[in-house]
Amino acid sequence: MEINEDYELLELMVKDSALAEGIYSPGPYWKRKSQSALRQIRQEGISDFRGRSNSIGLSFTDSELLDVTTVLVGMKYRILSWVLSFPGLARVHKAQVAATQSHSDEKMFWKRAQLAGSARVDELLTKYSVEDTTRAGCFDSVEVDNRTISTLYLELLDTHDRLSEQIDYARMHSMLEIGGGFGAYTHLLILNYPNLKKFLYLDISPNLYIGTQYLKSHFPGAVRDYRELGKQDSIRFTKDDSLEILCITPFQLQEFVGSLDLIHNSNSFVEMPAEVVANYADISFRSLANDGAITLVSYDGFDKSTIAPQDLPGFFSVEFESSIIQTLGPGRTNYLFVHKPLT
Repeated sequence: MEINEDYELLELMVKDSALAEGIYSPGPYWKRKSQSALRQIRQEGISDFRGRSNSIGLSFTDSELLDVTTVLVGMKYRILSWVLSFPGLARVHKAQVAATQSHSDEKMFWKRAQLAGSARVDELLTKYSVEDTTRAGCFDSVEVDNRTISTLYLELLDTHDRLSEQIDYARMHSMLEIGGGFGAYTHLLILNYPNLKKFLYLDISPNLYIGTQYLKSHFPGAVRDYRELGKQDSIRFTKDDSLEILCITPFQLQEFVGSLDLIHNSNSFVEMPAEVVANYADISFRSLANDGAITLVSYDGFDKSTIAPQDLPGFFSVEFESSIIQTLGPGRTNYLFVHKPLT
C-alpha cells in the first residue's frame, strides 16, 4: 500500500517544533540529520524512505545509504551540488555510488543467506505474526518460506522476545514509545497483542511525520496526528477499547493526561543530551501505572557523542534489571534494561 503525503501536516509540525524550547529540540546528534531529512522529504516525498534513492531515514529506518552527499545541508549541499554538475566530477561521483551499491549488494547477499537459514528466525516466525513489513521501498529484507520480510522487523522481534521473557505484554493496555522511529515496533505490537490498544508515539519532526504516515497506511482511522492533537490543551486516550495511536512531538508529552502500562525507548536515549533524557524520564514516569513497566534498549556501538548505555537506568528513580544479549546481526549485542511491574 502506498504511503500518502501530507505536506501541510509536515510543515505544521516543523513550524511549531521550531517554537518549542531547546530541551524539546533535536540535540547535536540529530540536528543535521533532521535538517537533511526535511530537505529531502520536501524534494522527493517519503514513498521510498526505506529504500536506496535517498537518506531520509538515515539512522532510524532500515534504508541503505549509497550517496553520502545526500546527508549534507545548507551551503555545503548547495556548493557540492554545483561542483558535481561538472561532467567529469559527475562521472566520478556516479562511479563512487555504483561501487558503494556493489559493496552493499554483496553484504546484503550474505546477510540474507545467514537469516534465511537461521533457527532463531524460524523460532520467531513460529511465535509471532509478521505481516506486510516492506512498505516504503524496503530493500533490507529476506525471503523466508516464500515471504519477503524486513530484517529490521526480525531484529525488533528478536529483541522484543528477550524483553517478553521478563515482561507480560499480554496484560498491558497502553504504552508510550519515546523515539518511535517510523512506527515499526508499534506495528509489530499491534499485530501480536490484541490487548494493547492505546499507543502514545513520540518523535521529533520530521521523523514524526514519517512515522505518522507509515502507521496511517497500516491502521487507517486509528491514528490521531499532530493536526488534531496540536490544537489540544491536554492529550488523552479515549475511554474505550478502540485501537488508538496518538502521534505527538516531544513538547506535547507534558500535556498527556492518563496512565501508562509501559514506557519504552530503543536506541535513541543514548543519542540525546543528558538533560533531554532526564526531562523525558521525569515527565513520562509521572504517568506510569503503579504496576507499570519500563524497557530501555541500546545498541553496543556507542562513542563519545552518545550516552553510555549503562547510565540509562540512572535517569529513572526505580530499579532495573540489566542484560546484554546477542542480536541477529553477527557480532553485535544489545543492552537491555527492564523495570518490572510490581506483583
